[in-house]
Amino acid sequence: MSENSLKASAPVISFAKLVATPTDLSWAQAYNAGNFFAILSLIREKHEEIPLNSIGKDVLNNLEAEFFALSEKTIETIKTAIEESINSVPKSTLISLSICFIKENVLYVFIAGAGRVIMKRGDKIGELLEKTDTNNEVLSASGFLENKDLIILETIQFSENVERSKIEEALEATLPNDIAEVLSPAMHKTENGGLGAVIVNYQGISHQADTKDEPTIEDEVKKQELQIADDEDGGIETEDEKITEEKSYENESLDADVIRPDNPSAEYATPDADPDPRLFGSSKQIQVWGVLGSKFQNLNHRKKMILSVVIFILLVLVSSLILNTKKQIDQKTDAEFAAIYDPALKNYQSGIDLKSINEGLARSDFMEAENLLKANLEKFKQGSEQDNQIEDLHKKVQDELTETANVNKVEPKEITVDDNSLLGVLLDSKNAISTTTGTDGVHVLTKDAVIVDGKEIIENDDDWENPKDLSVYQGNIYILDQNNQIHKYVAGSSGFGRSDYFQTSPDISKAVSMAIDGSVWVLYSTGDVSKYTRGESDGLKISGIDQPFNNPTKIATNIDTENVYVLDKGNSRIVTLDKEGAFKSQYVADLLGKALAIDVDESGGTIKFLADKKIFEIKL
Repeated sequence: MSENSLKASAPVISFAKLVATPTDLSWAQAYNAGNFFAILSLIREKHEEIPLNSIGKDVLNNLEAEFFALSEKTIETIKTAIEESINSVPKSTLISLSICFIKENVLYVFIAGAGRVIMKRGDKIGELLEKTDTNNEVLSASGFLENKDLIILETIQFSENVERSKIEEALEATLPNDIAEVLSPAMHKTENGGLGAVIVNYQGISHQADTKDEPTIEDEVKKQELQIADDEDGGIETEDEKITEEKSYENESLDADVIRPDNPSAEYATPDADPDPRLFGSSKQIQVWGVLGSKFQNLNHRKKMILSVVIFILLVLVSSLILNTKKQIDQKTDAEFAAIYDPALKNYQSGIDLKSINEGLARSDFMEAENLLKANLEKFKQGSEQDNQIEDLHKKVQDELTETANVNKVEPKEITVDDNSLLGVLLDSKNAISTTTGTDGVHVLTKDAVIVDGKEIIENDDDWENPKDLSVYQGNIYILDQNNQIHKYVAGSSGFGRSDYFQTSPDISKAVSMAIDGSVWVLYSTGDVSKYTRGESDGLKISGIDQPFNNPTKIATNIDTENVYVLDKGNSRIVTLDKEGAFKSQYVADLLGKALAIDVDESGGTIKFLADKKIFEIKL
């Protein structure tokens, strides 16, 4: 391949990541976007309120935002972006950040805090950049890449704990994944969570292309012209030679049964059978090739050479067209793959980091990865590298979802309760729509009134039209009305005064239940959950649930409970959420598919529910 051809080619970059298992005091994370790679570690000496993974995630998000916002990516602008991205790291936390960016055939490398970047070129291995002090000054370097260069970005913990001999042994392999496989056991010998590395393999544009063994088309033409010039007669045929040559070809053409080796149809030219059209085309095409073969044989030496060069040029052009088309298809496939795999992998790794800290948030990240991968499982050719990578990551994500599902299959136990208890009153009442507990006893909501101990304390004076639930909070009574309002009743000396909870009412026509812990939680038949504070939405989003709610009917929480509980009748379960909406656990039993109401006693570790005109209990 000529130098021009090399410069016209797009580089192919492959990579692999190595990251140690995080601890409370040490954490590492690898990052990639296009031709931009980074390895980050954070270390601290004692426990602090903000977890390392949260700090690290902010650094990488800031780095991504700063880098891709650059209109011009130079060594100075990238340094500035790195400096901006690490400003938020606390002084008590030591940072190790190694970065490389590949622009065509130019490599830019950077280190912030501490770290090391090494390269293998041919048989030589050397350090491109190293920084061992802990200040946040950013060091940088740049240079031209050569085909098959290998670059390793290391955290300072990796460079200090993985022996150089082990790295040299690993670099005998050529593929990043193979190198990572050799280094992985050495990296996991220590419990330091700050070990991390990114291995990058560059194949493509070289700064100087070696063309000694790859002649250009112009070289071939000159070579052939020189061969003609070396003929004894200077390349000019004598009249005798022309006559002899013409007679020779005339004699051959007269013999209709002669099959010459230069005839493309020679191997298949039999009277009774046509050649396989998959190999040479139709019989008419073969006859054409036979005629062309004869015409070519009749040409003199110079014309043969010129025709050969023309054919050679045509073959090169056609080959280049085919290769360029294939390259464009491959680049498009790689871009589509990266748009799916990279964010899914990022969510998966984020979930792994969060699992020991907040399992609900971790599960939410796993669910995002699952949804993205599941939607694209059949996008790439079965058995291709892209298909295999997506399948492998999907299996890992599913394993994590299974591990964090927290499915508790329970056996409800029938119990007896006091007739004056929440579920006891509901069981005995014929007109009750809902019940709740207040300081003065169990409150019963009917179509016409709110009743306590058989006494109507609030009469429906055309206030509510389609009531669904009620709650009591700090002596005030709230009634959920599907006619797009929550009615608030405040006790006074002359009874209860009514006001609207919502100043601008949202659409709650499908609301089925309500609970109050200072904020108002509203459950909808569609499976949505909203949270309102002082009448305004908090923008709550439920996350991490393995399957959507199906016909949910009751939501329960209060100021004294840590969690929120949802009776999901369609899935025969009760789902536990934290108060940020993240999934925590679920309790599954067939009888829950018939439940009408629940009463949660978090301090006592039980949930009571009404079903089949009986009261049952499950353990939390």
